[in-house]
Amino acid sequence: MAPPHPTPEHQLLQQFVGTFDTVTEFAIPGSDKPFLVPGRETCRLDMGGLWLVFDLESGEPPTNFRGHGLMGFDTQKQKFVGVWVDPSTSALQLSEGDADATGKVITMRGTMPDYFQSGSPTVTRQVSRIVDADTKEFEVWRDAEGQESLRIALIRYRRRLHT
Repeated sequence: MAPPHPTPEHQLLQQFVGTFDTVTEFAIPGSDKPFLVPGRETCRLDMGGLWLVFDLESGEPPTNFRGHGLMGFDTQKQKFVGVWVDPSTSALQLSEGDADATGKVITMRGTMPDYFQSGSPTVTRQVSRIVDADTKEFEVWRDAEGQESLRIALIRYRRRLHT
């Protein structure tokens, strides 16, 4: 069996590659002002261009945050797939979704613990958006059934180094 080769969908991941300065806006229930946290994310393609590997670090000790993720395109499902891990939970956060017609917006759906409610799993929507060659955004929305959608976080990225 021949190893898989990157498809046009895999090639869309190239636009997310680089080292970026970040500012994360976290929604705080009951507050009109988001909590802002500066950071940095490094993204690279690996496994022959099949997987986008990203590492996020933000904040300062003792409240600093680290997370790691993978995003690729599953040719059998014909969906983008992703996994995210961070120290806030021992659960894998799995998601899958599609790119829009422009290839600049990838919307994924998955589950993660609902930190604002019971801590039990809740449905999330994650939107990765290329704004321009050096700017991207990532939104995480809680889309729990029977509740109004709530944007949990918005990360704005500005390219630091071309890679």
